[in-house]
Formats: sequence, structure tokens, C-alpha cells
Amino acid sequence: MLHIRTCLIALLCSCSLTAMSQSHDFEIRDFHENATDLTAATAKIKDLNGMPAALIRFAVRDTLFVFDANNGIIKRKNSIGEVLLFVPPTTRRLTISHPFLGIIRDYQLPLNIRSKTTYDADIVITNADYMRKLMGYEQQPPEVAVVPEPVPEPELEQQQQEVPEVFYDDEPQQAVVQPKKSHTPIGVRFLGGAGFHAINFMGPNVSLGLQVGRIVLSADYTIGVNKVEGVGIYNRLSTTGNGMVEAYDYSASRFSVWLGFNTSLKSTVQAVPQVGVSFNMIKGDLVASHAGDNAQFADSNPMSLSIALNMRIRLAAPLYLTLTPQYDFAIGADDVYKVIKNADSKIEGWAEGFGVNAGLMLIF
Repeated sequence: MLHIRTCLIALLCSCSLTAMSQSHDFEIRDFHENATDLTAATAKIKDLNGMPAALIRFAVRDTLFVFDANNGIIKRKNSIGEVLLFVPPTTRRLTISHPFLGIIRDYQLPLNIRSKTTYDADIVITNADYMRKLMGYEQQPPEVAVVPEPVPEPELEQQQQEVPEVFYDDEPQQAVVQPKKSHTPIGVRFLGGAGFHAINFMGPNVSLGLQVGRIVLSADYTIGVNKVEGVGIYNRLSTTGNGMVEAYDYSASRFSVWLGFNTSLKSTVQAVPQVGVSFNMIKGDLVASHAGDNAQFADSNPMSLSIALNMRIRLAAPLYLTLTPQYDFAIGADDVYKVIKNADSKIEGWAEGFGVNAGLMLIF
């Protein structure tokens, strides 16, 4: 009986010590990937295996926090209001401790940590008493009934003007006149891709672009492979009965400019609605003529107004698979285009109709 009682007491003490060792007065909140921050990619910090490091940036109000990872911290950097931790890409757990606020052991990171990627999170102190001391506020003494001496009004106004307004920064017990405001710079990324445009308008294309925050500006060039042979322009009989026929071979290329808005900047699958304008260059070569004017219907350059939805699926940073359905409306069509599109539906598809572009894109 005595042995059982001793075991129960030891077990209770062990549980109490475990609970005390895990007690903490702070929390980790809003752990997420910052896709627009290129600090980790440009820092060129590597782990012992030569792999580029990832960056975990904690917003903190106290620099006394100590961090440890399951496979070590490569480099720590303290900045105003934040701590930057460069860690190996295989990091899965963090231990965070503080001499006064306790410890969080083996915190499981909610995301897979990848090389050259920046992650943001907040460390929120939940101990109100410690926060008041940290921010420099002392407890007010008990109120005492004291009758102040009368002060002349000019002297009172002078005293009120001489009282400086004091702000407190993130360092404990340190007062400054003006706090330094922090801000997140707008991310600028470059795009380059290649693909194939099919259904109505067919051909390979290349594209270049620039993404500023969520705004996407891009341009692409497409070469038509769906050529048209032997299109008859008109067949008119003269008074002598001689037929007057012109026939052409047509090929096309296209230059387009796009404006888009990235609706899901930090997601693995991104959707970018776009509007654009295309300049279609339809070129014809005369192959047979019995008319006097051989160049009457040689070339055509109709414009197109296009709407599209660019879908991006991240395969591995910075490589994306893209699929872009779009619809083109012919605008500013010349007389040549109006005539030759009735001769062959392929020509009509170069400037108007439904199409899909599929390819690969690199985003830096």
C-alpha cells in the first residue's frame, strides 16, 4: 500500500513538472508564406549541405526570445520589431523560450519549409503585466488628497507647452520621440513563358511580363501554323466571257498586350483575369491571277479585343503550369479581312472566336 501511494505521488509531481515546463505566456499566430518577399532568395545563405536556406521572420516586441530548430538555426538577425531566422529547408519544429514568459517546445510548423522562401508569423505576448512593464508603463501611486497651489494662467500654459509627447518603441524601457514605422515593400516579379495556342487560332507562342503586387502586365507573340491555301478572292465574268480569278496562300502571326489582376497571390493555384488587345498580321501571297490588280487583297491586319483567365499551377518554385482560355472579338477589321474570312473559317479564327493556350511559365 505504501509503495502504491509513493508511485502516485511521484506520478503527480512528474505531471506537475511537465505542465510547468510547458507553461508559457505567449502565442504564435498567423504563420504564412510571404510570396512577394525575396529576402530569402537574395540572401544566398546555405545550410551545411549547401542547400539555400529558408527565412522565418517573427514579429516580436521583446528581443529576449530564444529559438532552436529540430536541425539547428543557420543564422539569426535581430531587427526593429522582428527576429529573422535563417533555417534549413528540412525544418519541421521550433522550440521558443523566454526567461520570464516560459517555453513552447517542439512547435510543429504548419507549412512545409522550402528553400529561398520567406515565411511570416507573429509572437503575441499574453501576459498583460509583463506587457505593461515592457512598454514602460509603471503602476500609478494611490490617489492622495492634495490641494495644489494656485498657478497663474500664463505660467500654467507655459508648463503645458513644455511637456513633451513621448512614444515608446519595441525595445523595453527605452523611450524615443518618434517611432520608426515599418512597411512591407510592394513585390516586383518577372515572368517568362512559352506555350501553344489551339482550337481556332493555332501556333506556338512566347511571352514576357512584369508583376507589381497583384497587377500583371505582359505581352506575347504567336506564330500561326494553321495556314490556308488557295483562297479565291472574287470570280467575275467580263463582257468577253473571260474569268477573272485571284487565289492566295495565307499565313498569320499575332502580337498581344495584356493587363491582369492576380486574385490569389499566395496560393499554389492562382487565377489571373486578363483583358488584352491583339494585332493580327495576316499575310497573303499571290499564286494565280487573271486580273489586272495583283495586290488588291494581299494582306490584312484586323485588331482583336480579348478576355482571358490565366490559371497558374505551381509545380516547383519558380516553375508554373499555365492554362488560359480566352475569347477574341474582331475590331477594326478591314475590307480584306471581311472578304477572305468568308472563304475559309481558319482565317476567321485568327482574329475572333474561342481559344486555349497551354504552356509553362517561370516567375522570378
